[in-house]
Amino acid sequence: MANITVSGLSDEFVERLKKRAAANSRSVEDEVLYILKRVIGPDADEREARVKEFFEKVEPLLEKQRQWEDVHNVEQIPSEILVRKMRGHED
Repeated sequence: MANITVSGLSDEFVERLKKRAAANSRSVEDEVLYILKRVIGPDADEREARVKEFFEKVEPLLEKQRQWEDVHNVEQIPSEILVRKMRGHED
């Protein structure tokens, strides 16, 4: 993992950063990382982990929906057919 040094920060700026970090229960370094990630965005590994976490949370919901649709005999209609029906074109 890389390290960087930031020079030219005023004492007042560093003090504000320390206060912000304390208010968020983070170290100054963690606060800087948090700010940078918010501005620049997560790296590829973090994005992949977020996507995986999302699908892990969504999959049980989709399964419940599929089960409900099976029980209630819900017909899956492609969107193109729905749009045609809405426009008055019966197939």
